Amino acid sequence: MNQNLSNQELLSIVGGFNITGTIINAFTSAAKFIYSAGQALGSAIIRIGSHNLCPMK
Repeated sequence: MNQNLSNQELLSIVGGFNITGTIINAFTSAAKFIYSAGQALGSAIIRIGSHNLCPMK
């Protein structure tokens, strides 16, 4: 099927989803932040539960 499109029709074509490096980098940074925040929270919960806190001066 061979169909010729006019210039106006070619300009009105919209389609596709483009994942750029910036989007991938943003998701990776967000995942790293969530992981490190969870790790810090879990560590704090364990230290509080075991009464292993640094003394305040």
